[in-house]
Amino acid sequence: MRWIEVVFMVSPFEVCLEKSALIDEMRGVVQACVSGEMDWVRSRAYWDARLPTVDPALLAEVLSYVLHRAAVSAVPLNL
Repeated sequence: MRWIEVVFMVSPFEVCLEKSALIDEMRGVVQACVSGEMDWVRSRAYWDARLPTVDPALLAEVLSYVLHRAAVSAVPLNL
């Protein structure tokens, strides 16, 4: 018996949509952590589950953006 491998082509647009959704998700979690809306227990559970699946470059992008916004005192955290 011969196995046939099926390869699903993913368009660049779909990749961009997935990346955008992940950035929005993580941005919301970081915002909730920084603002105190999310306690450390839920935060830890989220990051324990999510970090193994996240590209470090994408995480750096999200953290840089949210922490920069948090550091500017004149800008509220309503991203």
